[in-house]
Amino acid sequence: MIKITLADQNLKREELHALITEFYTLQGSLFPTGVGENITLEDATNDFWAEFDSYFPPTGVIALAHDADEKLLGCGMMRKIRPDAAEFKRMSVRPEGRGQGIGCMLVERRMEVAKEMCITAIYADTLAASTTMHEMYRDLGFKQIARYPESHTVEHFPELEELLIYFHKDL
Repeated sequence: MIKITLADQNLKREELHALITEFYTLQGSLFPTGVGENITLEDATNDFWAEFDSYFPPTGVIALAHDADEKLLGCGMMRKIRPDAAEFKRMSVRPEGRGQGIGCMLVERRMEVAKEMCITAIYADTLAASTTMHEMYRDLGFKQIARYPESHTVEHFPELEELLIYFHKDL
């Protein structure tokens, strides 16, 4: 059985760091040759930890997926980008958790929290090569859009803009 919880500041940072490292390693493997070659794994993980506090109330949330043995199988984050809008970030499901609907559960739980935070619009950017993410977002009612101005990825790593697809959903 999969359990989705909301993290607090006392979460197991080493466990989350390992998952974030796996996430960025996978993301980097999807870059075409010559694109993003100056972005290191350390750059990406440092970027996350520098903004870690923005992923907790009142400005955000980290949703975690654990199995029955309490193994961390996935995560998804959200942070406000405007008073009425939020951005989904860093959704990752480990290979042993895939095919169980964990990604959908993480998206749905973050949307529930967004509504509680009076957020009326969700935005997300994802790599064009992440076709499973595109399908999931579309299945959950997200629409593909042009780039939104607050895209965290483009703000921090502009060389990746050409690799991204953007999504939006009104709540």
